[in-house]
Amino acid sequence: MEIIGGAAAGAVIGAVAGGVSHALRHPGKSLGEYVRDTEFRKAVGTGAASGAVAGAVFAAIPLGLAALGLKAATAGGAAFIGWVSGSLAGAAGQITANLLTPCTKWHQGVPRAMFWGGVGGAAFGWAGWHVRQWLAGQAAKSTTQPLERHHLLPRQFRSYFERAGLDINSSDYTVELPRDVHRLKPNGLHTGPDNWNALWRRFFEANPNASSVKILEHLEWMKGRFGLR
Repeated sequence: MEIIGGAAAGAVIGAVAGGVSHALRHPGKSLGEYVRDTEFRKAVGTGAASGAVAGAVFAAIPLGLAALGLKAATAGGAAFIGWVSGSLAGAAGQITANLLTPCTKWHQGVPRAMFWGGVGGAAFGWAGWHVRQWLAGQAAKSTTQPLERHHLLPRQFRSYFERAGLDINSSDYTVELPRDVHRLKPNGLHTGPDNWNALWRRFFEANPNASSVKILEHLEWMKGRFGLR
């Protein structure tokens, strides 16, 4: 799909460039006159064909390199891949245009096309890498839940913990959790019939005079049950 998309985009860009180039070389006509002009249509067609080839090559090169395990991990790497892709795409497009233009050698203008294709490809690769990094950062921000403090020893049972000599606000007994993990359905610690506080309530109903050792043993079991270790 990427190659087809590249060819389609290249065809559109090439057709426009071919038509504009012809119009600049032969000014003074109306749009209707250009459309009826055989040479203008040839220029548009040649531009579309060469652009399609260039676009397909430009899209195919990164895919081929990726298949070989060569992916851009930095902006410089993306610029290099863009330079290689742009150079080869420029050459392919220019050769196609030459083959479709009578009395033109197949290699005419190829070095120039490779140079400017490489420049454009490098710039495109560098800019594209930064855009992707920015979009990834925005996506991460939108999906990251804010952190909330969770009391491993619930405030609801403060009197039991204080009786056992445990400070519920100690950093040993509080953790920062994403909001969804902390209290949002369906799997938050404070949701469902077997939620965090419900299990502590059952513990103290069975052990109203629990010692700190017994409480901390239960806490370790709770942490294991809820995946907080």
